[in-house]
Amino acid sequence: MPTILWFDRFSVFSLPAVCRISYQNKGSIIRFLEISYVAYVILKYIKMLRILSIEIEEIVYSLGDMKVGGESMGMKFQFDLPENAYKILEKLKERAAYKEVVKLLPEEKIDIYFERKIGEEIYPIIRLSLIVYWYENLDKERNNHILFSSYSPLLQELKAIWDQNYFSIKLYYNFNYSKFVIKNHIRNILKKIIFFNNIIMSKNNFKEFKASLALHYAEGIDINTRSDIFWYSQNIFEPQKILIYFDMNKASKNPVSREICDQIEMMNMRWICLEKKAMSHVKNNGDENTRGIWNNKDDKKFPKLAMHPGTSLDKWIMMTARTLLLEIQLWLKFYRSLNIKIVLDIGVQTTEAITQSMALDFVDGIRVGIQRSTMTLNKCLPFLRYNANHLFFIWGEEANNHRGNSKIIQNSIVSGFPFDRAFHGDSKELEIQNVQNNESVKLVIALFDNTYTKDLYFSENMMNTFYHAFLEWLIEDYEIAIIIKEKKPTYFNQLTGVHGLALKAKQTGRLIRLENAIGRFPSDASSRAEIAVGIGISSAVTEAVITGCRGIHCDLPGYHSHSFYTWGYEKVIFDDISRLIMALKRYKRNPGNEQELGDWSSYIDKLDPFRDGRGGERIGTYMRWLLEGFGEGNDRDNAIRYANDLYARQWGEDKVIDMTSRKLK
Repeated sequence: MPTILWFDRFSVFSLPAVCRISYQNKGSIIRFLEISYVAYVILKYIKMLRILSIEIEEIVYSLGDMKVGGESMGMKFQFDLPENAYKILEKLKERAAYKEVVKLLPEEKIDIYFERKIGEEIYPIIRLSLIVYWYENLDKERNNHILFSSYSPLLQELKAIWDQNYFSIKLYYNFNYSKFVIKNHIRNILKKIIFFNNIIMSKNNFKEFKASLALHYAEGIDINTRSDIFWYSQNIFEPQKILIYFDMNKASKNPVSREICDQIEMMNMRWICLEKKAMSHVKNNGDENTRGIWNNKDDKKFPKLAMHPGTSLDKWIMMTARTLLLEIQLWLKFYRSLNIKIVLDIGVQTTEAITQSMALDFVDGIRVGIQRSTMTLNKCLPFLRYNANHLFFIWGEEANNHRGNSKIIQNSIVSGFPFDRAFHGDSKELEIQNVQNNESVKLVIALFDNTYTKDLYFSENMMNTFYHAFLEWLIEDYEIAIIIKEKKPTYFNQLTGVHGLALKAKQTGRLIRLENAIGRFPSDASSRAEIAVGIGISSAVTEAVITGCRGIHCDLPGYHSHSFYTWGYEKVIFDDISRLIMALKRYKRNPGNEQELGDWSSYIDKLDPFRDGRGGERIGTYMRWLLEGFGEGNDRDNAIRYANDLYARQWGEDKVIDMTSRKLK
């Protein structure tokens, strides 16, 4: 049996171990996902000069397309990564070093922070193991597989819990682990030095400004698309109490423009930029009022972490904990200096969100999150599993029935779909109007794609299959029209195999690709369609259904354990695109005979019990009540209780859910 050496990234540091193993085994096959140029040249010379018997193979992969027993490795990756991270965490929790950390901060928040950090560190080796698993099943023979990985003390814990026995993990060292620890300390010191020296502020007087709510800029401020101020109305909330902060954690990585900053100031809100690269212009106001606002007093009550000698694993725990404490301290200084009591952020599953939540605990503040997408997976969704918000607005009860909800959320508030503008879709595109006026068209379909990468359960091949099926049908059948709302046009543009077909379909006058697709609502397409179809368990389809359209999930990844299969198979969810097209053709011929196709009437109340286009209004009103609660001199718990009571009185007691008594497994 050949010895196969697997690398996430092959570098020159791997060469000594590779030469030794190849010599001992009289040859080897080297497979890698990436390789450094220098290492590649050396391997080519070794092979050419026949110094060792080796074969070199770059692995071109797509986890979504790699299936074993019908199970996608992309889907398996989504579940295996957090599951293994959790198992390692359970081992770490037994160690004295971890118990020292737990003495300082809330255990449930430390746990999800560490689980995320563990996941980041084991990500490459878990991915590589699934690729090996697929190859092993493809070859139908048991080879001697060796996985190489950069050193991490977590890998010994990972090896102990893995049930795979067809390969072993070998470690190679990019650098000594102690140097890694030193590098981390230096990075933390620099972070502390530059954090408040890198901040740019609006020209408003910050000395007199006492913000109540910090709003993270992620989606933008255009209320005609997805925005961060969808909930805001001057009739509900005072703009002077809102501080919008910028960083690079945005849906769009484009820097914030001067025009956006000016718009914020014209609305009487303040803005503050935490990273200079997050702005397209460095707007240094030179305003004396922006100086000296930071509270530089050391907080003697802030927890200190004592030195804890031990193994490299203990050192990793302490190093991670020190980074956590530093990040909490920086956010704490930010909140205290600007008197921030509420943080509203649509992004919920980052480690930064966890540190913010812990910092707010020190000032009796509240972190509030908002459900952004639907339940694509019912076993593990990062925005629920790693949710560090004290309060979380959800569309409907479906989110609360997820099996992996965070222990951090105190209350889930049922608001309905939050973007009110989506219920008033008024597509003014001339092309859509022409299609609507085309008397030969009997069925208009709204089509939604998704992003895809090599590591996701959505693949480029799936997107090609999806588009080919619908575009070919459109070309041959003059009675249908399709409105495409892409998630990100760049992904469609990469589907070179679709371009010719799309051009031919466009020439029929019955294919519309919505312009400026990023941030647009699915309802911009579905409001002019009779039925919406999206790939996978599609959040866009769910939004279309909530706003009044029939909807079908085209589940090419094949997530058969989803609850939709138990009641809606080949009604609202299909795993075979040819059978889906056949069902749509039957519907076009005689809708009365296919009334269950795309019909969500039996389930829709779980998605959104309101469906009235007032979700943003409800959220904004709740935020005002929350602020009023603090204004009465109440602490956090009483402020939440005050807002909850008013919300329950107006919208129903079942719309305010106490999550502390509903911990789901």
